[in-house]
Amino acid sequence: MSRCNLNAWLSTHKLVLMEGAVNERLRRAPGIHLHPLLGNAALVQEPSGRKALSVIYQEYIDISGAADLPLMLFTPTWRADRERVGDAGIDPAINQDAARFLRALREQQTRPELIAIGGLLGPRNDCYLPEEGLSVERAREYHAWQADELVRGGVDYLVA
Repeated sequence: MSRCNLNAWLSTHKLVLMEGAVNERLRRAPGIHLHPLLGNAALVQEPSGRKALSVIYQEYIDISGAADLPLMLFTPTWRADRERVGDAGIDPAINQDAARFLRALREQQTRPELIAIGGLLGPRNDCYLPEEGLSVERAREYHAWQADELVRGGVDYLVA
């Protein structure tokens, strides 16, 4: 499936499911170690991590398939902004890798057109402290690199 037009895609469905709490599920999974700076984002660059992510995403895909409802998935990139990726010394293509990972998983499904892939952007600071929020201009500057990387990887839309 090529990239979808999210507005058109949403307008053709009365109900849409969304994945939920992938990072929290991984945090509680035995044998999974989340990166101290990047959380679950680093998992897309290691075979055991991709396997763990695949199992969770496939569960959501199976639920949506059984209900015959479309599904919105999000890349595991909540903390994969330029600053954290650089500080972690991780391959800077991590956002593109995450988008390609979900696109490949979507293409393995019998009805890939029912899956829309969102590129997930996370906060720079503590999202539970509004006083640490960025101005609109600063947020645009801060998130531009990651947004561009996710788009290059082929996401259908961005979500923050």
